[in-house]
Amino acid sequence: MKLFGKLFFILLALVPVLALAGCAEYSDADPLKDCVRLCSDGKLEAVLVRDFSGGDYDETGLVSFVEEELAAFNSVYGADSVSLTGHSVKDGSVSVELKFSGSESFNRYMGSEVFYGSVQEAYDAGYNFSQALSKAGDPERIIGKQDLMNMADKRVFILKGDMRVTVPDDIEYYTQAMKAVDAKTVESQTTGTYFVLY
Repeated sequence: MKLFGKLFFILLALVPVLALAGCAEYSDADPLKDCVRLCSDGKLEAVLVRDFSGGDYDETGLVSFVEEELAAFNSVYGADSVSLTGHSVKDGSVSVELKFSGSESFNRYMGSEVFYGSVQEAYDAGYNFSQALSKAGDPERIIGKQDLMNMADKRVFILKGDMRVTVPDDIEYYTQAMKAVDAKTVESQTTGTYFVLY
């Protein structure tokens, strides 16, 4: 296993317990879902929340471990590729908030993969738009690959994984297998490849 990402796998081994305000608390969302948020400046924020009862680390030890892990990662992939922006231990759970300089650093560090850009850029990068997408606010209205290719300049966020996704503007269409949470947020129901047009 690579040195980098040990934190992710350690946190994955722990049991998820709740969502944190970094990705917002939604009454209609899965509180056990990890979150990724695309910021308007192109950076990504991720929040991982796990059970922290009876672990091998106390809060200080965990923070030190995370900071060492991120420093090692940044020494290889560039300063500020990923940073710890917050953490807390409360009621037997730990939350770790990370900020990534972009999709490349996110994909290198996390177990999920993301892409964001125009539909045309995604197509040129090899993404297959063979899925049906639902219209936000009207999930019965479905579009397919040809419709998407006619929207070549639209922005798309692609997730390969299982997370809640928040984009900077209102969502227009999203993969049918996702659940709408609010105007800018959807969440996957299982691990897969998901498209969010906004």
